[in-house]
Amino acid sequence: MLAREKSKKPVTRRRWVKPQGDVLKINSDGAFNPVTKSGGWGFVIRDSDRTVVHAGAEVVPKALDAFHVEVLGCLAGVQAACERGMSQVIAETDSMMLKMALDGDDFSLAPTGGLIHEIKASVTAYLSSFSVCFSHRLCNRVAHELAALGCKCSPNANLSWDGVPTGLESLVAGDLTVP
Repeated sequence: MLAREKSKKPVTRRRWVKPQGDVLKINSDGAFNPVTKSGGWGFVIRDSDRTVVHAGAEVVPKALDAFHVEVLGCLAGVQAACERGMSQVIAETDSMMLKMALDGDDFSLAPTGGLIHEIKASVTAYLSSFSVCFSHRLCNRVAHELAALGCKCSPNANLSWDGVPTGLESLVAGDLTVP
């Protein structure tokens, strides 16, 4: 009789990890209220020194679902990186479905397929290096709070910050203490 090997669970990080070298990391998130069918998104771009380079948030008054606002947050983060001439980027999300959509072609006919295509087109046109990774929600706290803030914005009020968004200093500082 063969001995069964115990399956090893993948190690899931529970803290934000800085990117290496000249790579910038975009953390994005979405928030959705199924009752009102509205939501918001947020993103934060940080460098290898953990410095917040740029951040943004916005309300989505008519959202399809939670995945829709997740995609919009990532799209906004990628577009902000492209507009600022950034070339080496990691997108980090707590949505496995978003990671799968960006890594493959299975979502092309989904309602958000056009937005996924837009992210991929921006990456191809403007970035020399791009990867997407999945992380635990605890690694995405700043983007999560920005998405919650986006939900509270008035329509057409696209919030944008160069540097740490006001009120999120302690969350960003909490990431600075992690090795």
